[in-house]
Amino acid sequence: MGIVFGRIDVETPKHEVLKQENGIEIRRYPSQVAATVSASSLGDVKGKKFEGIAFGILARYIGVFSKPENVGKSGVDMTAPVLMEPNQEAKGEKIAMTGPVIMEATARQSEKIAMTGPVMMTDKTERSAEAVDMTAPVLMDESKARTMSFLLPAKYTIETAPAPTDSRVQLSEMPERVEAVIVFSGNLSTESSRAKMEELNKKLEEMHIQADASKWTMAGYNPPFCLPFMKTNEVHIPVTL
Repeated sequence: MGIVFGRIDVETPKHEVLKQENGIEIRRYPSQVAATVSASSLGDVKGKKFEGIAFGILARYIGVFSKPENVGKSGVDMTAPVLMEPNQEAKGEKIAMTGPVIMEATARQSEKIAMTGPVMMTDKTERSAEAVDMTAPVLMDESKARTMSFLLPAKYTIETAPAPTDSRVQLSEMPERVEAVIVFSGNLSTESSRAKMEELNKKLEEMHIQADASKWTMAGYNPPFCLPFMKTNEVHIPVTL
């Protein structure tokens, strides 16, 4: 029941708080691996439908619902062969093995990945529209710009992260970065997040901190069934100190 009331019981990104002022934080994050699904890989999918499909794809990649849809990479320097029971496939499955198990360094099997918070989302179409001086209305195609990402546990690097078997999941390394963050509650949406982004950007201007609001992201830490007023959401804007 704790997660209904906002308890966050998954790994969250480590960071250093550089400044805490005016209701916001300036944080330094180390590099981390992200698994990302973009709307452009799903065809003509928009809004909540995109979020649902993308979340499902990423959840299956890390093994939330069933067998993980990834190919694990062994970090142990061993020798061949791999001894497997008949009719088992080494790719994309949890494989039952007989003993002794002797694996080479490149031997692979699917790996269950611990869920982390937050789930990171971007809406690049809206961000691009903001940067251009246009007349109303602004017509945006979310299906070609939105992304959703899961941040993998800190133990993974881009070299050791399990390779996805679904080509729609793309792994990338987010470099070390400094970001301004504002925290808020309620149901996470592009509309509510945009309002917070504008509030955060205004605060940064007042503090004379150089920021790039065109690259803002929204982050959600809780499942949909968590009580809205107990949810933890964030908006991040990259800054230069």
